Amino acid sequence: MLMLSPGPLSTAELQSALDAGKGSVSEITRLLVGSGTVRRFKEPGSRQYVYEWRDDAWIGCLQHMLEQTRELLILAEHARARGEEVPEPQRGRLREMHEYYTFMAGHIEALLAEYRTMKGAS
Repeated sequence: MLMLSPGPLSTAELQSALDAGKGSVSEITRLLVGSGTVRRFKEPGSRQYVYEWRDDAWIGCLQHMLEQTRELLILAEHARARGEEVPEPQRGRLREMHEYYTFMAGHIEALLAEYRTMKGAS
């Protein structure tokens, strides 16, 4: 709905358009804002929040993915550092987790840079 809307929509407008409850709309808009695709703000002179599809939604989505992957990489680094005393099978799993998130973070960074270049964004 937000992707196709010419302007911002309030929670009530989204509820009406989607025939959905306030809780459902609240949850999905929270997830969309968190994923970097939707912006939540108050219009000048208004007391209620509205939601709008970001012009750079897919860049925002990739940025969100990169942030999450970096957080998991930090977790993997901490787990690996603390896992020195665990038996080899588990140490190997920790090593593999660290390698995976290192690989993913590097590739998502490259993908984001390439997509920004393609879209002419900075």
